[in-house]
Amino acid sequence: QTQNAVFDFLVYVSAPGQANAAVAAEPALNPYRISQYFNRQPWVEAGLSPEFSANFLSAIEQTLASPNAVLNLRIPSHQRYQAEGLSPLLTQYLTDQLTTDEVVAALLDQWQAITDAAGRQEQVDAYSLSLGITGQK
Repeated sequence: QTQNAVFDFLVYVSAPGQANAAVAAEPALNPYRISQYFNRQPWVEAGLSPEFSANFLSAIEQTLASPNAVLNLRIPSHQRYQAEGLSPLLTQYLTDQLTTDEVVAALLDQWQAITDAAGRQEQVDAYSLSLGITGQK
């Protein structure tokens, strides 16, 4: 019973009517349906310019279509880089709270701190291992 309710909820929230509005309104979410790359209106309605919406969606679509796409960074604490660094700073940038230079400087500082906390060499070793590279320093 509960599993069916959860499944029904997930079907509902991922349907185009709800999903399109959700991904456009929340900067931390990226499009996850093919139709979302072509229907730019939800992003315009969320306050982005038509030109920015077109560039943003096109960039993601091209990235995912690349034969060299890597969808997740293959290191420990990878989610922290986006959740604690990139997403909040992009939100501030897109709402004109930070300049490009301020975002770059803050992002560099935050990512360096995350890397140091996780262990710089441990990150290198984990990424190398994920690529099948072993025994190199």
